[in-house]
Amino acid sequence: MKQQIVRIIDPNYSFFRDKSFEDGSRSMLSLMKARGVNKEVRDEMRVYLATQARDAKFKKTALNKQITRYGHPLTSAAFGADVLGIYNPDTIPVDTYFRMKNDPQVAIGLAMIKMPIISLGWNVECEDVDIREFVRYCMTKIWRRLVTSALTAIDFGFSSHELVWDLEDIDIFSQSQSGRKKTHFRGKAEVLKKVKAHYPSTVKIRTDANTDDFIGIRQVVPGKQEVSLDIGKTFMFTVGDEFGNFFGTSRLKAVYKTWYWKEVLTQFMMRYFERKGGPATVVTHPIGGGLDVDGNEYDNAEIALRISHNLLENSTVTLPYEANKDGNNQWGITYLQDDRRGEMFVAALNYLAAQTLRGLLVPERVMTQDLSTGSFSMATSHAEIFLLSEEGLSSQLADSINEQIIPPLIQFNFNPKKVVPCYFKVEKIQYDRRRILKEIMVEIIRNMNSWIKDGKTPNVLPSLEQMSDILGIPVAAVAEEYTDTGVVDNTRNIGNKDGNNNADNTDINDRTNNKSKEIKRTPVKKQE
Repeated sequence: MKQQIVRIIDPNYSFFRDKSFEDGSRSMLSLMKARGVNKEVRDEMRVYLATQARDAKFKKTALNKQITRYGHPLTSAAFGADVLGIYNPDTIPVDTYFRMKNDPQVAIGLAMIKMPIISLGWNVECEDVDIREFVRYCMTKIWRRLVTSALTAIDFGFSSHELVWDLEDIDIFSQSQSGRKKTHFRGKAEVLKKVKAHYPSTVKIRTDANTDDFIGIRQVVPGKQEVSLDIGKTFMFTVGDEFGNFFGTSRLKAVYKTWYWKEVLTQFMMRYFERKGGPATVVTHPIGGGLDVDGNEYDNAEIALRISHNLLENSTVTLPYEANKDGNNQWGITYLQDDRRGEMFVAALNYLAAQTLRGLLVPERVMTQDLSTGSFSMATSHAEIFLLSEEGLSSQLADSINEQIIPPLIQFNFNPKKVVPCYFKVEKIQYDRRRILKEIMVEIIRNMNSWIKDGKTPNVLPSLEQMSDILGIPVAAVAEEYTDTGVVDNTRNIGNKDGNNNADNTDINDRTNNKSKEIKRTPVKKQE
């Protein structure tokens, strides 16, 4: 077995190595000159040393190489993983996961996980406005379907997609408040036409034979030709990819046992209710028998059985009357009572339902109380913990998009010299955000007239336009804008009590001291 030894080195080793080589080369050339070596020989040595310095600068050291492997039994023992691909090691079939998704408790748990993320807003952060608007245009077309399909990784551990590109003639522009149009991109561009999802059981994952890194997928569809996709053509989102297991870990796997016993227990409960739903009829009768009209003997037990059979087929029966010594009828009809074991089944099913939600990482108090009770603060704390897990999941999705989708979008359509870092950001989940924004917006509108009257506004204000967009409030542009010139309008006359508007002898200095109430405003002309 080949053994490799990796020494722990200083992170500044490359810098000191280059500097040492440069100093040594300079000393060698000086020594050759001092010893009288020919200039042509010194020039050849100078070229040789420069070539060695260049190669050493770009040569990867042990610090830049991958020496170890993930060590996962799946990837380490796989033969031909880079070509043939690796089978999914999950022992639970995909078809079973689909059956589990039909369970009401599993369905509502998955909906609670996915719906908040699907409904989240998103934004693109980039210093270059043109790149930012281009990426926003491309992501708007595919975002809703992309996030819905990518979140199936929660169900199956991973979600595999093909990036389908299309050459499209587009015109992306924005319009300022003054009506001026600014073009960000015009012409033909490589954009994502769609992100095509793959059925989980048809996908094998290809990994590098030396490093176990993900290099693509291989799709095997029964009756169809096998297809291989490289990493640049694939979008892969994985949940729980531990130790290089790119198939991930389905959240349904943790609740499989709970779901299985819940299915079995439900069948036992339904059988019990089937037997006990129509309780057995008990017909009491006196001992002995008698003679019928034909003179034949009969037993009272036979009459009782005939009465009970008539109750099953009809809703009315007739009972004979035969009094005992106390004057009570010896014939009677009652129902066989059980010990009410149905509540035992219900309690067990409620327990398994709560365990199902916990296995999905959904606190049961967030969505249902069932038969349990608790304080409001406890339910609130559970909701906050759940939202933290949701933010972690949305961050993982954003990281996958920034790694696999955003870079090719920019590289295919922009000059490499113009490319700057660009990031896709998903908003954080805040269940009371709309209420807070509503309160802030109401307070701003309520104090707007006072600010205009006083001629003073805060230096920093929340954006009314963005808050209106989040709250779904329509916004109309104002016809005129006003700016404070800082000039006091001393020519203004104050009317007398009798309504005369002639000039008053009011002290101008008093009005000058109250500048905040009499600042002159001039309309701002719209730019053409």
